[in-house]
Amino acid sequence: MATLKQVEMPATLPSLPEPRLLRKALGIRLFEQRLLKLFSEGRLFGTVHTCVGQEWTGVAIAEHLRPADVLFSNHRCHGHYLARTENYVGLFAEIMGREAEICRGRGGSQHICDGNVFSNGIQGGIVPVSAGIAYAQKLAKTDDITGVFIGDGTLGEGSVYETLNLASVWGLPLLIVLENNLYAQSTSQKQTLSGDIEARAQAFGIPTLRANTWNPEELIVAVGAAVGQVRKTGKPFFLRVDTYRLMAHSKSDDDRDRSEVDAYWQRDLLHRARETHPEAMHALEMELESYLDAAVAEAESSPISSGLEAPRTEPVGTWMPTVFEHPDRVVNRIYAGLRAAMEHDARWLPVDDTRVEVSHAVSGALSLTANGVGAPCSISLRYSHGFAVAVVARLRAVDPVGQITSPHLPKQASAASVSHSRRATWFAMLAVAVSLLAVGLALQRRLNGHTIHEHHA
Repeated sequence: MATLKQVEMPATLPSLPEPRLLRKALGIRLFEQRLLKLFSEGRLFGTVHTCVGQEWTGVAIAEHLRPADVLFSNHRCHGHYLARTENYVGLFAEIMGREAEICRGRGGSQHICDGNVFSNGIQGGIVPVSAGIAYAQKLAKTDDITGVFIGDGTLGEGSVYETLNLASVWGLPLLIVLENNLYAQSTSQKQTLSGDIEARAQAFGIPTLRANTWNPEELIVAVGAAVGQVRKTGKPFFLRVDTYRLMAHSKSDDDRDRSEVDAYWQRDLLHRARETHPEAMHALEMELESYLDAAVAEAESSPISSGLEAPRTEPVGTWMPTVFEHPDRVVNRIYAGLRAAMEHDARWLPVDDTRVEVSHAVSGALSLTANGVGAPCSISLRYSHGFAVAVVARLRAVDPVGQITSPHLPKQASAASVSHSRRATWFAMLAVAVSLLAVGLALQRRLNGHTIHEHHA
């Protein structure tokens, strides 16, 4: 098993963070640079998005999180994951499509699911999920928190603002960390972003703080203050971290002005440390490179994921038409299938057994009432668009014997009745069904107009 044999380093290095943190940040950088080399050699599955230049954000966050805290990341997630877990072998193996550790080689670079660290490549898509986990922490009445990383390129996503609103209204223990690297892939922030970044969170009554990766020690202090605030108050906090991505968005897709990139390389602390402390940094790099060699070898010793090796049973490129023999409309069949699946799952209570009062068809106050032993119990929450169904599903969760388990409802609660129309309650699901139908019809029209040539694996 790959082990890190640490070299002797001074207790302190003038103008640099403590050696323990320096080792962690440099380890992440060398890991990312090694990934680019492995990709060029054809030894990885899928693409990678490195965080070279942004390593200190993950290091700072990891310093202040507890084991029970949950962390969500995005497509540029390697540094966040390694700073918290230091599982270099597991991440190498995952990106190589190997069976060893994390997701058995099926999640790849962007879809990490390991312990309390999760990532997803959909811009802004992980933010509502992080709010859901923070809500669960609130219901559990712990002082655990949830952190979620976003970038300035994600500020165009509506789900971010819906989540900021709900996190503020519900008072969720959620830390939003925005890594402001000035570019959305290859598009400059100057072309897409107006107004102030922090003001976006402040508009929802969420306090903010600003730091940067060029002064790591100050960043670590700022993160500590932000984490402490969320843990103490149980309410959201927004931390803006100014930084710069020194490498391409992915591998070679970089059309930024070279002089601009070079200027940020000169500001980078890890790069400058090689000039100010050449002997200590060289020894540290040799130690880490040796460890990465062993980690890569160990990762490659694991077999390729069985899911990636599964033989194909039909030619690639063959399209099979979907035939609906039932005379009913497709959207009605989808609706019936969803309903049947929910009725056979003990964790869900059918909507016909729920009393839901909605004051507005799209966005408004949702009140859930259940009558049980003793006085009636009522809940009032805010919802918008797709959140309506999620909220109802969460609050109506039942245990195997049919008792409502939400801490807001009585343990011995009986089934309630519907007072709101089915149309409002199922609005979100029907919208999804109609969208799927539209996509299917569009694909079928396209197929009818083109000849598909079979290519055998």
